[in-house]
Amino acid sequence: MKLRSKAAALLLLALAALLLALLSLRAGRAEPPALPARPASAPQRHPAPVPARWPGPGALPGASPGVRRRRPPRPRPRAGRRGAARLEKLARRPGEPRSFQAVLPPELWIHLAVVACGNRLEETLVMLKSAVLFSHRKIQFHIFTEDSLKPEFDKQLRQWPDSYTKKFEHRIYPITFSVGNPQEWKKLFKPCAAQRLFLPNSMIPTGLAWEDMLYPLYQKYKNAITWGDQDLLNIIFYFNPECLYVFPCQWNYRPDHCMYGSNCREAEHEGVSVLHGNRGVYHDDKQPTFRALYEAIRDFPFQDNLFQSMYYPLQLKFLETVHTLCGRIPQVFLKQIEKTMKRAYEKHVIIHVGPNQMH
Repeated sequence: MKLRSKAAALLLLALAALLLALLSLRAGRAEPPALPARPASAPQRHPAPVPARWPGPGALPGASPGVRRRRPPRPRPRAGRRGAARLEKLARRPGEPRSFQAVLPPELWIHLAVVACGNRLEETLVMLKSAVLFSHRKIQFHIFTEDSLKPEFDKQLRQWPDSYTKKFEHRIYPITFSVGNPQEWKKLFKPCAAQRLFLPNSMIPTGLAWEDMLYPLYQKYKNAITWGDQDLLNIIFYFNPECLYVFPCQWNYRPDHCMYGSNCREAEHEGVSVLHGNRGVYHDDKQPTFRALYEAIRDFPFQDNLFQSMYYPLQLKFLETVHTLCGRIPQVFLKQIEKTMKRAYEKHVIIHVGPNQMH
């Protein structure tokens, strides 16, 4: 009896030992032993470069679909370069003026659409001339005009010197109105002014369905509008404010910005980019500063020196306009000419200084 009890006890101990061995083996497979720590002086291995595209979601080339690659951590920019990173995105906050030189690549042409009818041939040519003189990008002119003015536009533009004609191309379009009564549109405000409401869709990148909106809005508000096409534009963008970009005041500088006192600080700092000759100020004596600048551009010989034939005479002319409030801030009208002269100097006058000549 004692022998059997002793044998049974030994059997139980053997089974318990076997069970412990199995449990230890299973635990060892689930949790491998930790690797020894890498010495501080040991070289670190860098991961292989990541391919641009994957054969399947989460799969490495040549691996089974169940193998997934951990995404490498995205490097964070240093604190001192946050401003540069934001500029590279070309983003702007609401209300901030957009820098066109930052947004537009150098090879992209400027497209300028103009409408001219009646006696506006000279004014339009002077405007196009100023764009060629003061712009450092190539320009595509889109001229919408009456049939009687087309030959003169083409003749005048082709007579400009080659050094300037290579900076632009021009296309001439007829005056057309796709909806409504053409004669009624022509008399809306000034002759052919309503043509600006019917520019091709390719020239209006806002995505607005102009033709679907214009005529119904005109029929609804025609007895209440005063400024014709401008009032219709105001109505359209009242209902579509997200499609409107408001230019800074130096891009639409009018006599109102100086005739009651200077109220366009941007123009004082950067100069006028677009001068608006409303109220006939290019042709009367109400604002002699505006008229002096218009005549200086109109009479400027293309091949002459910009300083001698425009900048210096304008300074003398402006001395005669100091009795007006607009004439007391001549820098507003001269800064763009100064910038153009500086660009021309930097382009054509190159100074090489060798290392042995520096002191």
